[in-house]
Amino acid sequence: MGKRKLIIACLIIEFLFYFLFLWLDLCPWWIWNDLPIKKSFLSNSLKFAGIVVCFLISCFIYKNFAISQKEKDTKKIYIDYQKDSLLQAVALGCTILADICLLLTEQYTLGIGIFLIIQTIYLYRIQKSRGLFLNKKVGKACIKRILLRFLIGIGVLLVLNKYLLIDFQIYLAVIYFINFTDNLFLLIRFKNSLKNGLFHYSFFLWGMLLFYLCDIHVGIFNLSSVLQTIPKTFSKFVSFAGVAMWLFYLPAQVLLSMSGGSFYCDISTKR
Repeated sequence: MGKRKLIIACLIIEFLFYFLFLWLDLCPWWIWNDLPIKKSFLSNSLKFAGIVVCFLISCFIYKNFAISQKEKDTKKIYIDYQKDSLLQAVALGCTILADICLLLTEQYTLGIGIFLIIQTIYLYRIQKSRGLFLNKKVGKACIKRILLRFLIGIGVLLVLNKYLLIDFQIYLAVIYFINFTDNLFLLIRFKNSLKNGLFHYSFFLWGMLLFYLCDIHVGIFNLSSVLQTIPKTFSKFVSFAGVAMWLFYLPAQVLLSMSGGSFYCDISTKR
């Protein structure tokens, strides 16, 4: 099977998983009474399988990415392509671990911590791509950005502490959300230089936007565990958020998996 056909086959599998778990989540519960296994277990298994396929796509792209002969002649650029593609594969590997914690084992604090690492990897990808285009040092830019985010996080937590009882899980969630928001801000702010970078900008940007929408719905869904009372009109939106988070999440991870390296160019060709 050619590279193009294999990628298309993986995307078809992703669509089938996506359709099936949404069908399970949205259809009335009584339809699934005769199933030998619980509906929630089947739905979660399909969701997790979809993330595993995303990881496999990113690994395949890392092993088979294609760049021009001119770029191959420049050893440094060739190595940078490899590193960027590998970073995306590592990020998807970490996503699998995070989803094991959040989806299958309910180790929420550990899961949020792993997602924080993933956002740090994405920060490095953004700064690396921009650094190559502008010939700037990447490590120093990342450290400055992380320190700025940490200071903003302390300020936000001091404000929240007046209204909520802050535990370590909420602390991590706030720091994670600040990191994610800033990554999205950097992607939009530096679009002119990033479009000339290593990852496919459109895949990366839209993947991060959908991922962000997913996390907003995760936050809404978990309001019930933070707030003592939720208005009736808002409670319906909270229950919908439980489905909406995966409505955005799997497409986001598919787009992110396609953003590594430059193999994406081959999808529209017959190679």
